Amino acid sequence: MSILTLEVCLAALLALTTLGTGLTMVRNMKKSGSRPPLPTAARSYRSSF
Repeated sequence: MSILTLEVCLAALLALTTLGTGLTMVRNMKKSGSRPPLPTAARSYRSSF
């Protein structure tokens, strides 16, 4: 039970970190006026899991 809980916590932490990085990237791109490369972001998001 404790191992499963640890795995879930790690997965959630990884997801939050990835989401935060993605949001920061999108925010920076909006400031510079260019659109974010969505396929690249989706690919890197999938490969992180």
